[in-house]
Amino acid sequence: MRCQGIVIALFLGIVVLFGASPPAFACACCTNAGQRNVATVALDAGKRQEIESLRFASKATLFTGEGDAADIEGITTPSGSYELTAKWLDDRLVLSFRDKLGRTGSLSIAPPKTLSVFEVDPRDRPDRG
Repeated sequence: MRCQGIVIALFLGIVVLFGASPPAFACACCTNAGQRNVATVALDAGKRQEIESLRFASKATLFTGEGDAADIEGITTPSGSYELTAKWLDDRLVLSFRDKLGRTGSLSIAPPKTLSVFEVDPRDRPDRG
């Protein structure tokens, strides 16, 4: 019986010890408001997995900026909009396009060895964490 009393006392002591300690709050993103990071980093497995998890809309719009679509090399018959499918084939991202007249084209993109990173802490108030 004496041993059982010691175990109960030890258990209660542990409960009191943990109950009396202040709560610990973890921070998932420790930055200062307005902090920014600009760097070139290697394409590691985590970043590659993030890129491969991207999902694309089924519609694409041709954007030429200030240029004229007729001046773009590689697009024989430009269209304002396309149906789009995207998939990974043989270590490349392949974007396939189809216009309203059924004309098709594709763009195959190999993953780069490095990535340019631009990160900014977007908080507009320092009290938001």
